[in-house]
Formats: sequence, C-alpha cells, structure tokens
Amino acid sequence: MNIRKKGIFIFIFIFGAFFYWFFYQNSWVPLSAKFEVNQMLQSHDTKRMRQVAADKKTRSYLLHLKKDTHCDSVTDFQGGSENIGYFVADINGKGVGIYMQREILLFWRIKEIKL
Repeated sequence: MNIRKKGIFIFIFIFGAFFYWFFYQNSWVPLSAKFEVNQMLQSHDTKRMRQVAADKKTRSYLLHLKKDTHCDSVTDFQGGSENIGYFVADINGKGVGIYMQREILLFWRIKEIKL
C-alpha cells in the first residue's frame, strides 16, 4: 500500500472514530437515560425508584410522581468518566441529575438520580 492510500485510510479511520464517539456520547446515552426514566415513571416501578434515588428527598419526589409524568429533556454529557456519565434532566419541571453507568459496550443504565 502506498503512502497516499495509507494517509486516506488513516484519515477515514480517525474521522469515523470521532463521528462514532460524537454520536454515541452526545445522543445515544441521553436517549437511553430518557427512555429508562420514562419507563420507570410510566410503570411506577417503586422498587427501581428506591434503587436509583440518591437520598430520601429524591426517593420521596420520585415515588410521589404521577404515572403520566415524563422526562422532557436530557442534556448532553456533563462530565464523568469513561464508564460513568453525568446528565441533567427535566422531570415534572424540576432539574435532576442522572448518573449513567456503562454495563457493556453500548448499554448504559441509570446508576443514580439526585435532585
């Protein structure tokens, strides 16, 4: 393979890796968070609400929400590490912090929710 083909291959690889990271970090994980929060609220899964609530105040807030409440928006990645990300969401007009934890490569779960 000549130098020009190697250069093109490296450019495409770097561009593809950046695009994958940008799409994955900035859209997939927030969508997963929003979906999981909405599922938890619509099914009124009290066991899961107790598991993910960071403190008594958050637990009480989550348990007293109506079933028709939903998560309106989730921000982009706000910080964290490679395996734990912090996002902010709007649930029933209140801002809550959501910590997402990577389970496997493309699967993230809510680790903690805090008012």
